[in-house]
Amino acid sequence: MVEGEKVTENILNYFCCICCNEYIVVVELTCEYEDSIEFQGKDGSFQVCLRAIIPCHALEVPDSVLLPICAVQNSSSTNFLLKNVSKLQTCFQWKCTAPFQLSPEQGLLKPGQESHITVVFRPQEALVYQQQANCSFGEAGDEEESSCSVLLQGLEQCGPVLHFGSVAVGQNLQKHFDIFNPSPVTAPFSLSRLPSGVHLLESEFGCDVTRGSVAPGGSLRALVTYTPAVVDSVSVEYLSLKCRGALNKTLLKLIGNCGGPNVSLSSSVLDFCCVEEGGAVVQTVELVNSAPVEAFYQWDLDCTGNSVFSIQPASGTVCPHSHTTLEAVYRPTQPIAHHRRVTCIIMHRHTHKHHQYSFYLPILILKPEHLVLYKQDSPETLTDVQQENEVHLDQQGVLCLVEEVKYQRVMTRADLSRF
Repeated sequence: MVEGEKVTENILNYFCCICCNEYIVVVELTCEYEDSIEFQGKDGSFQVCLRAIIPCHALEVPDSVLLPICAVQNSSSTNFLLKNVSKLQTCFQWKCTAPFQLSPEQGLLKPGQESHITVVFRPQEALVYQQQANCSFGEAGDEEESSCSVLLQGLEQCGPVLHFGSVAVGQNLQKHFDIFNPSPVTAPFSLSRLPSGVHLLESEFGCDVTRGSVAPGGSLRALVTYTPAVVDSVSVEYLSLKCRGALNKTLLKLIGNCGGPNVSLSSSVLDFCCVEEGGAVVQTVELVNSAPVEAFYQWDLDCTGNSVFSIQPASGTVCPHSHTTLEAVYRPTQPIAHHRRVTCIIMHRHTHKHHQYSFYLPILILKPEHLVLYKQDSPETLTDVQQENEVHLDQQGVLCLVEEVKYQRVMTRADLSRF
């Protein structure tokens, strides 16, 4: 009894050690071994499970690192701990791009050793930066190294920003800002859009004020309208405020992103099961639009009778925040299995040209697990393994794998003919 209690205590201590870490621990995939010991006594017997893991490389890293705020073309830095929590010597190498830089970029950690990694942030533009820094680790010269990542985040200190958030394509949003004059004299000013290279399209921001004057101690309110035109795009522009006689100018950053239709299906697979030749089965599926934008859809399917599958209506409109019900019909003309992935193209008409994306609806009379089995063991593969005596036919004509305990899978010749 005493020996069994010691074994149990050691196992519990092992699991507690794994759960005490505050950082993320990344380990490589390893083989695990399990066994059990049976103890017999006067009052009966009991078993103690044994579990062993081959030593493997494991690093402890933070989930993310936030850099101090920094000015353009300046730098800020911070550091974080990289710890080797394994019992093996582990080589590591960091990979990241500007404006972030890590030091040291590579090194060797002994078991339990820690290394302070310094992150330097050097922004060249007034933006919010976010980047994954990848770390490869393992044995020196090992081609199959494991990897982990740390999210680096940095914010450049900039002037005032007017955020519009997400606006649906074809719609507009208005926001205002105030121009203050704290001086004791009248301040004439001009407000213009800052040139930023060649524009293929017109500006998506409009301001109702281009020039004027502000009384001493007074203010003037300007209205900015954001009308996005390209779905899934982020628009950034700058307004330059210049006061007559001033030595500098103030930049106002305008930023907004354009949202389009967000369409999904109520079911990812339609299964018609078995249907007699010449018969027909109808199933329904809903096309859901969760965005505030009207969506136009078109199924890439011949619905004129040349295909065993058809969807009605084949094209149409889904209103914002609503859904439409579609009917999918299966009319088999031959006693064979059918499977098809149908593409649905989603469009909207508020842009300069149609923007579209697509998704797929698998239509089948097989079960999804049948397709998985087919990809794992095709008829050609099973024919080869039968010739190699790795499978055999039982008395009922079922094709069985010899090592049933290992594979846990059987298929009949009738099932194979359907593929």
